[in-house]
Amino acid sequence: MIQTSKTSLPTATALIYGSQTQVIFDTGASQSVIALNFVEKYKIPYQISNEKCKLGNNVSIPIIGITQSVEIIVYGTICKLKFLILPRYNVL
Repeated sequence: MIQTSKTSLPTATALIYGSQTQVIFDTGASQSVIALNFVEKYKIPYQISNEKCKLGNNVSIPIIGITQSVEIIVYGTICKLKFLILPRYNVL
Protein backbone atom coordinates (compact mmCIF):
# COMPACT_ATOMS: atom_id res chain seq x y z
CA MET A 1 0.00 0.00 0.00
CA ILE A 2 1.34 3.42 -0.90
CA GLN A 3 1.07 5.80 2.03
CA THR A 4 1.64 9.50 2.53
CA SER A 5 4.69 10.58 4.55
CA LYS A 6 4.94 13.49 6.97
CA THR A 7 6.15 15.53 3.97
CA SER A 8 2.91 14.75 2.06
CA LEU A 9 4.85 12.74 -0.53
CA PRO A 10 3.76 9.17 -1.32
CA THR A 11 5.86 6.42 0.31
CA ALA A 12 6.08 2.66 -0.07
CA THR A 13 8.20 -0.29 0.97
CA ALA A 14 10.66 -1.39 -1.71
CA LEU A 15 13.60 -3.71 -2.18
CA ILE A 16 16.77 -1.82 -3.02
CA TYR A 17 19.91 -3.87 -3.50
CA GLY A 18 18.11 -6.76 -1.81
CA SER A 19 17.23 -4.73 1.29
CA GLN A 20 13.67 -3.86 2.30
CA THR A 21 13.41 -0.12 2.93
CA GLN A 22 10.99 2.80 2.86
CA VAL A 23 11.08 4.93 -0.29
CA ILE A 24 9.57 8.31 -1.09
CA PHE A 25 8.24 9.18 -4.52
CA ASP A 26 8.97 12.83 -5.26
CA THR A 27 7.30 13.39 -8.62
CA GLY A 28 8.74 16.92 -8.76
CA ALA A 29 12.34 15.74 -8.49
CA SER A 30 14.51 15.58 -11.59
CA GLN A 31 16.85 12.93 -10.10
CA SER A 32 16.61 10.00 -7.70
CA VAL A 33 18.71 10.36 -4.54
CA ILE A 34 19.98 7.97 -1.90
CA ALA A 35 21.76 8.53 1.42
CA LEU A 36 25.49 7.82 1.69
CA ASN A 37 25.02 5.61 4.77
CA PHE A 38 22.69 3.30 2.80
CA VAL A 39 25.22 3.03 -0.04
CA GLU A 40 28.02 2.26 2.41
CA LYS A 41 25.98 -0.24 4.43
CA TYR A 42 25.02 -2.29 1.36
CA LYS A 43 28.27 -1.69 -0.53
CA ILE A 44 26.53 -0.32 -3.60
CA PRO A 45 29.13 0.44 -6.30
CA TYR A 46 29.42 4.10 -7.33
CA GLN A 47 31.63 6.64 -9.03
CA ILE A 48 32.83 9.69 -7.11
CA SER A 49 31.43 13.06 -8.19
CA ASN A 50 32.48 16.65 -7.53
CA GLU A 51 29.12 18.09 -8.62
CA LYS A 52 26.50 19.82 -6.47
CA CYS A 53 22.78 19.21 -6.19
CA LYS A 54 20.22 21.96 -5.67
CA LEU A 55 17.42 20.86 -3.35
CA GLY A 56 13.79 21.96 -3.57
CA ASN A 57 14.48 24.65 -0.95
CA ASN A 58 17.26 26.12 -3.20
CA VAL A 59 20.07 24.89 -0.92
CA SER A 60 23.02 23.37 -2.80
CA ILE A 61 24.76 20.36 -1.30
CA PRO A 62 27.64 18.23 -2.61
CA ILE A 63 26.95 15.01 -4.49
CA ILE A 64 29.23 12.28 -3.12
CA GLY A 65 28.82 10.11 -6.19
CA ILE A 66 26.49 8.39 -8.63
CA THR A 67 25.57 4.73 -8.19
CA GLN A 68 25.70 2.15 -10.92
CA SER A 69 22.23 1.00 -12.04
CA VAL A 70 20.48 -0.39 -8.97
CA GLU A 71 17.51 -2.76 -9.16
CA ILE A 72 14.42 -1.45 -7.34
CA ILE A 73 11.35 -3.60 -6.72
CA VAL A 74 8.10 -1.92 -5.64
CA TYR A 75 5.01 -4.13 -5.41
CA GLY A 76 6.41 -6.57 -7.94
CA THR A 77 7.44 -3.89 -10.45
CA ILE A 78 11.16 -4.01 -11.23
CA CYS A 79 13.15 -1.07 -12.54
CA LYS A 80 16.79 0.00 -12.59
CA LEU A 81 17.87 3.48 -11.53
CA LYS A 82 21.08 5.39 -10.97
CA PHE A 83 21.03 7.46 -7.78
CA LEU A 84 22.80 10.64 -6.78
CA ILE A 85 24.44 9.94 -3.41
CA LEU A 86 23.85 12.66 -0.84
CA PRO A 87 25.93 13.04 2.36
CA ARG A 88 22.93 12.72 4.68
CA TYR A 89 21.24 10.04 6.73
CA ASN A 90 17.81 11.27 5.67
CA VAL A 91 17.67 12.61 2.13
CA LEU A 92 14.72 14.92 2.82
